[in-house]
Amino acid sequence: MRHVKTIAIFFAALILMEVLYRITSFTSDLKKFSPEQYRLLHISDSADILFFGESSNTTFAPYDSIPYSIAELAAQQMPAWRWKSITKHASHAGIYKQWLNALNPKSVPACIVITVNLRSCNADWRYSALEPALQQALVMGKARPRLLNRFLLALGFYPHLSERLAQKAKLTEWDTTCLPVSKNYPYKTVRAWDDAFANGYYCKPDGSWDMDKIQLACHYIKSYAFALHAENSRIKDLDAIVQWAQIKKCTLVFNIMAENLNYAETLVGPELTRLMRFNRDFIVKRYSTKGVLVIDHLESVKGADYIDQNWTTEHYNQNGRIAIAKKLSQVLLKNLLNP
Repeated sequence: MRHVKTIAIFFAALILMEVLYRITSFTSDLKKFSPEQYRLLHISDSADILFFGESSNTTFAPYDSIPYSIAELAAQQMPAWRWKSITKHASHAGIYKQWLNALNPKSVPACIVITVNLRSCNADWRYSALEPALQQALVMGKARPRLLNRFLLALGFYPHLSERLAQKAKLTEWDTTCLPVSKNYPYKTVRAWDDAFANGYYCKPDGSWDMDKIQLACHYIKSYAFALHAENSRIKDLDAIVQWAQIKKCTLVFNIMAENLNYAETLVGPELTRLMRFNRDFIVKRYSTKGVLVIDHLESVKGADYIDQNWTTEHYNQNGRIAIAKKLSQVLLKNLLNP
C-alpha cells in the first residue's frame, strides 16, 4: 500500500509539473526552439493557402528590383485567397510532414503547397550535416507531454546520425548504388562518375586542369546522379503527406522546383539530365494519380537566371521567381474553388 501511495504521489507531481510548465514556460520555449511550429499554431486559421518552402522561396539576387518571395508573388496574383508561408533553409518533405502535424486540426487551410526540391532527395542532402539542427527544431512540437519534450530536447534526444555515420552512409550509397544509365555509359555509380570528372576531365588551353569547371561538374554529378524509387526516404515522406491531406480533405499541391538543366547538360552531358527528368517524371506520375496537383517547374528557369552560377542551388533571381509564381498561381486559380 505504501508503494502504491508513493507511485500515486510521483505521478501527481509529474502532472502538476506538466500543468505548471504549460502555463509558465511552454509557449516561450516553443517560440524559441521550434519557431515554425509556433507560427503554425497561430496562422492556420487565418490562411486559405499555406505554402511550405526552403531557401528557394526567399533568396534574392542583389540586383533584383522586385524583392518578393515566390509565395508572395503568387499571392499577389490571387488577392481573394489568404496566403501564409513558412520557410526554413534546408528543409524538405520530412520536415514539412512534421509541420503539418503541428496545425490546429480544427482549422486546416483549404490548400497546402509543398515545395518539392529534387536535389533534397539525393544522398548528400539526406545525410546532410544540417539535418540534426532541423530535427532538433521539431522536438518541442511533438505530440507528447510538453515537459517531456523539453527534457528530451535538453538531452539532445532526437533522431539524427552522428557526422561520422552520416558521412559513411552517404559515401556507401555513392559507392554501391548502380545508376540506370545507358548500357554503354562507363560510369555506373556516383563515385565512378565523380572520379572520372575530378581527374582532369576538363583542361585549359595550356594543358592544366580547369579546376573551376571540374569542381562545378562534380557538384552537379553528386547533386543529381540518382534515381528515385519508392524506398527513398523523401518519397516515403511525400507519401505520408498525401495520406495526411486525404484524411484532412484539403487540396494538396506538390510544387517541383526548377533545376539548372542547361548547365547540367553542358558540364556533364545528357546522361545526367536524363536522370533529372526521370526523377521529375517519377514524382509527377506517382502523385498525379493520387489526387495531388503536381506543378512541374523543372525546366522553367533559364541558366542565366540562377543566382549561384558556381554551385547547385534552387536560388533564382526575380525572373526565375516570377516565372515559378506565375505558373503556380495559374494552376491554383484553375483548380481551386473560390474561398
